[in-house]
Amino acid sequence: MGNSAFGIKKKTSSASPQEAISKLREMEEMLNKTGHIAKTNGLKNKKVSLQALKHKKGDENQLQIINGTLETMEVQRQALENVQTNVEVLKIMSFAAKVLKHAHEQLDVKNVDELMD
Repeated sequence: MGNSAFGIKKKTSSASPQEAISKLREMEEMLNKTGHIAKTNGLKNKKVSLQALKHKKGDENQLQIINGTLETMEVQRQALENVQTNVEVLKIMSFAAKVLKHAHEQLDVKNVDELMD
């Protein structure tokens, strides 16, 4: 593990795409819950509603930041899922190419002539 300029330790091991997708989903759920709690508390509790009016601009900015973060995370999650799909497709295509190559190696002029007769 290396140290950054701010004294924060960075992990050098890479996470699997599944782990990253799972962590992104967990973070999305947490951010969605935070935004939902902020909205419902403002509607149900009068004292909280008055405080929310006082801090409305800050709350709106915070919700905007949360929504932007959620959108970014969703794009990253979709990109990871697409990469996984592409990797699987390429593996299958590679396998199919090897099978075709092997099949073509088994064919020669004699085999084709025999089939034609």
